[in-house]
Amino acid sequence: MAYGGATIVNDAVFTGGLDGVVRGLKVADGSPVFTYQTNAGINTSFAISGDYLFVAAGAPLIAPQGSAPPAPATAQPALIALKLQS
Repeated sequence: MAYGGATIVNDAVFTGGLDGVVRGLKVADGSPVFTYQTNAGINTSFAISGDYLFVAAGAPLIAPQGSAPPAPATAQPALIALKLQS
């Protein structure tokens, strides 16, 4: 479940949830284009500045299910800057 708001940049929409996974999906068809496992849950929208996507991960972490990357055993809050490809 996505608890963070959707952030759209270029042709992709990014969101995250308490599983700590940042997900990027194509706007046109919803197909996945990006995943990144943080060390804490996400419950807020992302910010964009220039070529960077900023992710504030600080919520309780609930282990992801399915094909998501493995999460750490305990939450470790962080502000993460991910460089976007042009």
